[in-house]
Amino acid sequence: MLSQGLDVDKLQEEAESSKHRADPMESEIIDDLWKWVLAHGGECLESIRPSYFVHAGVLVRGVAATRDIPAGTAIFKIPQAVILHKSHPTVLGSNLLNRIQLGSDILRKPRTAFHEWALPIFLAEQRLLGEESFWWPMIRALPALDDYEKDHCLCAHCELLSCFVSLPLVGNLQREQKHMHEAWQHVLQHAGTIEVYKRTGDVIRMSWRDFQWSCLVWRSRAFGCRRNGCALVPILDLINAGMAQSNMCHTRGPDFKTYAKDDCSICVESEVLHSYQASSKKNNEHFARTYGFVLQGNPSLVRSLGIEATADLRTALSKGYSIAKELGQLNIWRTLARLSVEHCSELRGELDFLGLGQQM
Repeated sequence: MLSQGLDVDKLQEEAESSKHRADPMESEIIDDLWKWVLAHGGECLESIRPSYFVHAGVLVRGVAATRDIPAGTAIFKIPQAVILHKSHPTVLGSNLLNRIQLGSDILRKPRTAFHEWALPIFLAEQRLLGEESFWWPMIRALPALDDYEKDHCLCAHCELLSCFVSLPLVGNLQREQKHMHEAWQHVLQHAGTIEVYKRTGDVIRMSWRDFQWSCLVWRSRAFGCRRNGCALVPILDLINAGMAQSNMCHTRGPDFKTYAKDDCSICVESEVLHSYQASSKKNNEHFARTYGFVLQGNPSLVRSLGIEATADLRTALSKGYSIAKELGQLNIWRTLARLSVEHCSELRGELDFLGLGQQM
């Protein structure tokens, strides 16, 4: 038997109270991040602040406007000095990447399969360096691996995925999980044990979980960046995706500058939202695999599945719920359940009493 419906009103109240009940540690991390970006050329960050909002029945952190922002006007700027990409001086000068022959060679062509993983290795190294890293203020504000294991489909347990094997997404997730594991083995074969040397003299051995966390960050938080492929952009990556209600747009480097959309002003206390569909239209299979969630109201539809798959997924909803609850992966189950309904509209009634159907 599945649980009682979600209390959406209660979640909304919790979101409102969270705005005025900030966790001291989280406040310190955000304050340090804002100060770091400002110190390196950021502009107008006082126009926004982190806040909490309800998206599809889940309480999530986002960004709110601290003032009324007229349509078409600038909001804030993230300078290139704090945008992490393959050409950043800290990457090209990385002792670790140079030691394993991936420093300036990251820019050469043709690329080897190993070069695909240079940026995840670099980010994992910087996290292990802690406060010694230039990137530490940004890294502290990123999700932990524990968070990804609760929320992101790429961390779904094999037992949970096996329930939803009729979803086309699941085969892709299983292949990508395998690809990450094989990549880590390839890294070890190429470089041997990866050791990170701190100025204190401590030596830390990079683990599979360090590498996995970094891969998930690059997968879920990266932006397209002119001339430099993908990039991690602090603060901008805190802004959630919107669809019809998207109210912000941005440039793509070398600095990332943000603006209220020409047809949309942003009221004080309102959530700032940008579109993940700017470069191409993406359906919710892509959103689940890349960002770990499905986008409510996404007009890019997934294909309908047949009677046999519908029957399998009806069973999966109940069985998968029990497994996800035991594993602490209910948010991943919700994503798979919503995607099941997109593929098989007959299943909508299965979720209505959970409070999920009305939020599809």
